[in-house]
Amino acid sequence: PPLAVAEIFDSRAVTLAHEAYDGENEIIGADGIVGRLMAQSIRHRGLWDVLSEVFMLNRGNAVYLRRIDRQDGARFGDLRERFERAILLGFVRPGEIKPILNPDPETVLGSDDLPIFLARDHDDCVPGPVSGEFSTSPVVREAPREPAGGTLRVLLFGWSRKVPALLRQLGRYSNTTSEVDVVSGAPLAEREADLANHAAEIDRVKLNHVVAGFSAPGVIEKLEPHRYSHVIVMASEILDDKEQADAISVTAALTLRGLFRERETHPDVMVELMDRETQNLFRGGHEDVIVSPAVVSYIVSQVALKRELAWVFWELTRPWGGQIELRDAAEYLNVSGEIRFEAVQRAASAWSEIALGLRRPRDGRDGLAPNPDRDAVWVLEPGDEVVVLTWIE
Repeated sequence: PPLAVAEIFDSRAVTLAHEAYDGENEIIGADGIVGRLMAQSIRHRGLWDVLSEVFMLNRGNAVYLRRIDRQDGARFGDLRERFERAILLGFVRPGEIKPILNPDPETVLGSDDLPIFLARDHDDCVPGPVSGEFSTSPVVREAPREPAGGTLRVLLFGWSRKVPALLRQLGRYSNTTSEVDVVSGAPLAEREADLANHAAEIDRVKLNHVVAGFSAPGVIEKLEPHRYSHVIVMASEILDDKEQADAISVTAALTLRGLFRERETHPDVMVELMDRETQNLFRGGHEDVIVSPAVVSYIVSQVALKRELAWVFWELTRPWGGQIELRDAAEYLNVSGEIRFEAVQRAASAWSEIALGLRRPRDGRDGLAPNPDRDAVWVLEPGDEVVVLTWIE
């Protein structure tokens, strides 16, 4: 039978879905993948700008898989320096489901290994001539460790199948404790049943339920959302009309924007939407906006074209293994003034990481520059960040 690729709303049914089809298949659990992306974005301020580039269609760069000529016997460290318009992230080995991301530079590729790239186009994943070593040899240092643990205080509006998945993911980060207040009109018994059925691993999550319809006037204000580090607005799943569901989310987001307008600092806000057209209402804002059906549709379509991408997407959203993270540029690069991306790549190599681009938070979404031209020049300023692919044990 042909390969079957399917989206299901409830990740608990993934095993059953696998058994329901005799042929090879990839099952995408919508609630699981969206919950994992949200959890990562919550833990790292600004990371959603990067993840949306990787997990959304027509956002510039994407993940590609492509074998290249004469890769058999090539060292990964030598090979990744030969791409001027793509960044080599790792490879998928035949017969292995788990991709190898950010491998040791001494790793030797075989003829059947499938290289993984971040690029703007499939045709960009073609190596140039051998250029030799970097112009200067960096001092090899130990890779940065995961940031010190702390406590995330999260105010979450709404209840859906994605909430248990999100809580489960937050509970898997060993160095972080999460305190989550959930505000929804959904009955408490219904929420507790959902959590029990999902077997949510929320040992590190301190959960508090508030039964209230947050669309009612004054409810959001009374909760004092400025006291939290993060605010999440989940899209409603009980409404058949996605425009109506988005209207509730937009109203909540605009209320929060008004409350935070006079404050120098305020929580990070993430808004889930059901219709991509609604995203236009947030242009110029500082909220992270995730259109979950668009994200899942993109993943399903890409996996249908190249099955191995399912394993790459799954690996990139785990709380360990290959991870996309942000580093403070001043500390990471230890330079001032002008710098070329080639020098950023050398610095990342010294940290045993792979540089994916740079980000300037003050410029909002326009400040993200993934996979830039190698000779592009930046004048670094305080707050600038380096986007890297690292490895977390």
